[in-house]
Amino acid sequence: MYDMLETKDPVLSTLLAQLPVGVVIATSDGDFELVNEVARNLFAEHRRTNPAEPWVARPGAATDALEPIHWVIARILLTGELIRDEEIEFLDQRDEWRTLRVSGTALEDARGDITGALVTFVDVTAVNRAKEWEPLIRAISRL
Repeated sequence: MYDMLETKDPVLSTLLAQLPVGVVIATSDGDFELVNEVARNLFAEHRRTNPAEPWVARPGAATDALEPIHWVIARILLTGELIRDEEIEFLDQRDEWRTLRVSGTALEDARGDITGALVTFVDVTAVNRAKEWEPLIRAISRL
């Protein structure tokens, strides 16, 4: 199970709890400092359904999450890259591919040194599937 450091700011805690978006804040070492409920639930689901999958971290580890999330964090920490709406895929519990749209940015101190990474993601599987079917639906509606 993930530990989520409780923030002392009640507004931030409430915001993170009500967002329909996964939020992960990582330290400069890549360790997870904060993981909201949406992210924890997705990581737990993936771990349950794919325990032996090589892109998942050690079971039960504090950073036990989808490996592509770690790749995004590493890119941010190493290069300061700003990531906007990048899509990553993973297998769900029914062996179907799901897509996450991921964004991330570096957290910096007053000197501009990278002190961490903020990553957000949302499941866009249904939206992408609807786009794939749109041409067929249009063609059928013309019949």
